[in-house]
Amino acid sequence: MHFPVSIRDSEELATVSFRMHERLDAALALAPSLGPYAARLRSTYDALPALADVPIQRVHGDLHLGQTLRTVRGWKIVDFEGEPARALSERRQLDSPWRDIAGMLRSFDYVPRAVERSVGEGDPDGAEFRASRAREWAVRNQEAFLSAYAGRELTETETILLAAYSADKAVYETVYETRNRPTWVSIPLEALATIGAA
Repeated sequence: MHFPVSIRDSEELATVSFRMHERLDAALALAPSLGPYAARLRSTYDALPALADVPIQRVHGDLHLGQTLRTVRGWKIVDFEGEPARALSERRQLDSPWRDIAGMLRSFDYVPRAVERSVGEGDPDGAEFRASRAREWAVRNQEAFLSAYAGRELTETETILLAAYSADKAVYETVYETRNRPTWVSIPLEALATIGAA
């Protein structure tokens, strides 16, 4: 079965940017720790309307490593419901595949940092070493995933889309961690310190 592919114009991208700004505004009220990153996030979102003719298609919408399974025949996606907090009609809307790519890249960042925190509770002496290894694992796997997906250097448009969707995801994560696991909020905040910084 093939899903439809369409094109998102600059006016539609302005709407995407506007919604990201709205989510950031709401997030700032719930997670004041986002404040130092707000200007750079807004600048990252503001780059979207300058793009034109961005391909969109059906996407997962909540893709991360927890939705996958590694088998002897390769990686499989085992969950197709998308973001459960969204209405089904919203989940079926076309979007950029860079939303899912950003979700996976954020997941590759989260996994080793979650392990680092879980293992490290009883061993504070190895904290620096674990943090270094976590960063190394995350970068290596992010680069491998992105290389396998794109098969080449990213275009300027792809880089802008990836930065905006990654920032949007990290803002969501910051709110989630602020509400549920405040000691983990540094995971998305560390990512926000680098997203859009280039």
